[in-house]
Amino acid sequence: MTIPTSPIAVKKIWHRDQWRIALQFAYDTELIEKIKSIEGRRYSGSRKCWHIPYTRSAFDALEALGIPLEIETTTSSQDLHDSQPIGAAGISSSPKLPTDIAPPTRHASDAPAAEEMAGTDISDAAASEIHVRYSSGQFVLHTPYKADVIRRIKSLQGVWWNHGQKAWIIKGSAVNHKRLQQWFSCWEDDQYGRIRDTILRTASPQSLSLYPLPDTQDEIAVELRGYEISLRAIKQVPGRRYESGYKRWRIPNHAECIARLIQCYLDQGVQVDNRLTDTSKHRVQATTPRQRQAYLLSKYSDDRLRELAESMSDSMISLGYSWSTIKSYTAEIVKFSSWLIAKKRDAATLSDVQAYLADLAKGGISESRHQLVVSALKYYYTRVNNRPDVLPTEIERPRKSFRIPRILSQKEVSRLIDAVDNVKHKTVLYTLYSSGLRLGELLALRLEDIKWDRDQIYVRSGKGRKDRVVPLAHHLKAVLHSYCARYKPSDYLLEGRKPGSRYSAGSVQKVVKKAARAAGITQKVTPHTLRHCYATHLHDEGISIRYVQELLGHKNIKTTLIYTHVSTSTLSSIKSPLDRLKG
Repeated sequence: MTIPTSPIAVKKIWHRDQWRIALQFAYDTELIEKIKSIEGRRYSGSRKCWHIPYTRSAFDALEALGIPLEIETTTSSQDLHDSQPIGAAGISSSPKLPTDIAPPTRHASDAPAAEEMAGTDISDAAASEIHVRYSSGQFVLHTPYKADVIRRIKSLQGVWWNHGQKAWIIKGSAVNHKRLQQWFSCWEDDQYGRIRDTILRTASPQSLSLYPLPDTQDEIAVELRGYEISLRAIKQVPGRRYESGYKRWRIPNHAECIARLIQCYLDQGVQVDNRLTDTSKHRVQATTPRQRQAYLLSKYSDDRLRELAESMSDSMISLGYSWSTIKSYTAEIVKFSSWLIAKKRDAATLSDVQAYLADLAKGGISESRHQLVVSALKYYYTRVNNRPDVLPTEIERPRKSFRIPRILSQKEVSRLIDAVDNVKHKTVLYTLYSSGLRLGELLALRLEDIKWDRDQIYVRSGKGRKDRVVPLAHHLKAVLHSYCARYKPSDYLLEGRKPGSRYSAGSVQKVVKKAARAAGITQKVTPHTLRHCYATHLHDEGISIRYVQELLGHKNIKTTLIYTHVSTSTLSSIKSPLDRLKG
């Protein structure tokens, strides 16, 4: 080969978290081929030069090329002839840095390591033709078509081709950033660090969350999230302690201390999610009977029907009926009045009432709807339109069928719960089965109703406006800890998307239905099925039916006795004649 007249300029550089020997020379294809024979040689697109490992063996191989070397004064020949490799181990011994090289500003693990470059099959010429810029949370990459380059680009996350810009648009993630630098050496070290910091701050913004703890009112939970968020303020709070399992802090529930902490992080530009404030203003349900009644009456455009609905609902509100009962009864009386057509409702006779019930029965209404209509008519002619010729006692109810509850075995309940991975959905199933709550009681359950120190759940205003207490299962407590840490409820145990809003009944029903399908249970399963299972399994374990009545909140023991028909504790004592015959 032809030896170049100008020597190769040699200097020690800090590149990709290790010391390297940079080679600068006039472009020469034959010389480049010789340099490629040195083990560990690389080309830096950002530095526009070749570089080799900072070791004695690599420098000896360079000298063996027979090319004049011009070593910078900041890099002594003795350094280059050192008998020991100068790699990561040499960094810890603080090697002498050239004056024109800035010290590294990031951790060694932030950028791609040198060994990650091994096996890269992209030619150096191709890398030099690639141009990448970071803008608005994404990378814009221009490159001529080369199969190996395009293959690597398509392997990144969130890649698409922008025909208008004639460029590849790549998601601005930390992983993509690292890969682009690894493959194409797109940025200088300090520029790489700045872009990395921007990506991390965007992907992980700094935030402060404060929310109540389910097991105590003396402390609150504080979560600090985000890239490089400061812990100085939280560490100055007296009595604070860190829970590594939940990655949160516990601090005393002192209003002044909490206010100072919030203000400190607000001054730093940190997003604050304070779930300790009064959330009652966020509740979406109507708060007064007047508002509910106004909404009910707005559904009727006919003045006569609206007047009837108002008188019916006024009577029931004054007697303290639940709103669900008020809505159902009022709707049925309005339907009855509409059925009368030409007749005035004041002139309706007992035969009209019986004809209406017969007409409904012929239409194939359900038994529960039939019972509801009868109850509404009896109330109307007793409390609202007291007519001596239409006696409520003469309005007969249809014959009741006797149906035993459909229950699941304990193994099926276990399969049902295990089929769910979502923490919130698992909490729904655990709570329903462990306490026997009705659906409405579950949705109305508040954090303050869970008495952790007494292992009790207070059920407020259950069916019939009756309070009761049920046991708090040990396994449920563990699930509630994980659930509260994940979803941070502020008022109700199960909340909707807005803090302080109640979870919807339809969502709970879907959770149970989906879990049953995933568990391979073919029979129909509803939230009330788990209440049946709770009562039956308690009786199976020998719990008195009287205690089961109290736990379920039944007014009449006859309602509870139905579970004796499906309890194994009763049936197991009966021996089949076949077993006696073959025994």
